[in-house]
Amino acid sequence: MKIGIISDSPVLTTGYGVEVNYLAAELHRMGQQPVCLGLHQRFSGPEKDLPYPVVVPHAGSGPGFTSIGPFLVEHKPDVVLVDHALHTCRLVVDAIRDSGVRVPTLIWYTMEGAPPYKEWIRSVVLADRAVSHNRTGALEAHRVANIPVRWVPAAVDHSLFHPLERPERERIRQVLGWSGKFVVMFLGRNMWSKQQAILIEAMSLLRRREDRDILLYVHCKPFEQFREGGWDLVDLVNRMDLQDRVVFPDGLTDQRVGLPASGSLEIPGVAARYASADIFCSASAVEGFGLAILEAMASGLPVLHPDDGGTMNEISADAGWRIPVHDQYLIAWGSTYVKVSPRAVANAIRDVRGVLANPTQREDWALRLQRRASAYQWPEVARALYRELHLLLRKGQKGGWRKG
Repeated sequence: MKIGIISDSPVLTTGYGVEVNYLAAELHRMGQQPVCLGLHQRFSGPEKDLPYPVVVPHAGSGPGFTSIGPFLVEHKPDVVLVDHALHTCRLVVDAIRDSGVRVPTLIWYTMEGAPPYKEWIRSVVLADRAVSHNRTGALEAHRVANIPVRWVPAAVDHSLFHPLERPERERIRQVLGWSGKFVVMFLGRNMWSKQQAILIEAMSLLRRREDRDILLYVHCKPFEQFREGGWDLVDLVNRMDLQDRVVFPDGLTDQRVGLPASGSLEIPGVAARYASADIFCSASAVEGFGLAILEAMASGLPVLHPDDGGTMNEISADAGWRIPVHDQYLIAWGSTYVKVSPRAVANAIRDVRGVLANPTQREDWALRLQRRASAYQWPEVARALYRELHLLLRKGQKGGWRKG
């Protein structure tokens, strides 16, 4: 089966690019023929190392949506899989329909907040088959669009993201300047919904107490011209006089490309940083899936996140520490997001540190993390999505497939 995959380019090391990289590799190993349109990829070259074709959007096409029609005409996939957030899925589905190329289309979507915007949720109606990344998104789509939707969660590479032996962990902490610190880590793009500012305010509150050895490592680009409502995080740290309490990664200049998961002796990769921190703490207002939470769990890192009643709770289950929500508010498109207060975050960090000081409780938590993370495996994801694609094609063979 020739499977056209439209999503962020698999050469990127963040978000949907990571998902497509693993998904396409697994489908290729299964004997299928994936061919990807790599949205947001700017330059040719890195894709040549992959065992399947990746089409780079033509110059001037922005993220790459105007390259969709030529991609379908040239590569003639039997079926198309779109992997992205619900609003982007709508743009891609519209572009496929506008291209005039009739091809069965499955969307594998994430949904950030509920209820979904009515025009975005129409992508579930317009696509020929829809699969959610989680149960929360599937139930909400069924409620709003009255279309039964299955869910297939994304996964994590356990060969990269796993706990480290103590000597290696201590070596990496020394390289990063974390020795003797209790390191709180967060990984997420510098944008308003990730709420890094709340984590920094929490550190300001912790400084006033006896927690003098706590260090916050915020893995993002600390300033990106306020794009997507992000902060000048360095300025915020300076105004709060937290220069010795908050650190950022060196060398992260492009938030879509990110830093490699595997690094070197001198520059530890993202996976090593997860496994060398003490806890992972998120204050995000919303998550479509929560890949960073999953990567942290697989790395043996206790995770703290808002008690969102949805996606974040679903992915961590009994392995997560839920921070009480301070408020809920409506976004311009009608979805409800959550907010946690800096004080609640600070209290959660201190409470979790107390739990981890107890060897029995620490071991019990580690077992929960291991059990929960092990449920997310890429081969299973690829097989489940392949079954969905195969059913879509069989439907066409029996009764004549009709677009939309």
